[in-house]
Amino acid sequence: MNRRPRKLVHAAIIVLVVTSLVATEEIADYRHESMEAIGGHFQSLLKIVRGEVPFDSHISMHADALADYGEIMGSLFPDGSEGGEALDKIWEEPDEFKKAVEAFKTATADLKETVDDDGSESDIGSAVREVGMACRGCHNKYRE
Repeated sequence: MNRRPRKLVHAAIIVLVVTSLVATEEIADYRHESMEAIGGHFQSLLKIVRGEVPFDSHISMHADALADYGEIMGSLFPDGSEGGEALDKIWEEPDEFKKAVEAFKTATADLKETVDDDGSESDIGSAVREVGMACRGCHNKYRE
């Protein structure tokens, strides 16, 4: 066999491997930025609910954003996207991880519904606590 085609095949394989690694790293970076955004919305919402800042009119926006992230959370962890602060247990225990993702999705949807239904301050505070517990439940087990 001619050496030139072999070199081209080897070069193509190297390009595919490097491209795959870069894509995986980019997904992990995107996931990290999304988690930072979730944290920002959650911390802002906490400050409002605790009465630390006078932005009650922003509650709905933060609740909507958290619910939107609840909808896409599972998609942030595709197979082959290991890395970042995500532990390998996510991909080793997919059924258990899926339950944690569902808990976040449910908690954020419940928060949005409570806010949309003009829930009481107490009801909103309880819904925010549920979101926090869902976050901790996942972070304690699946995050570095």
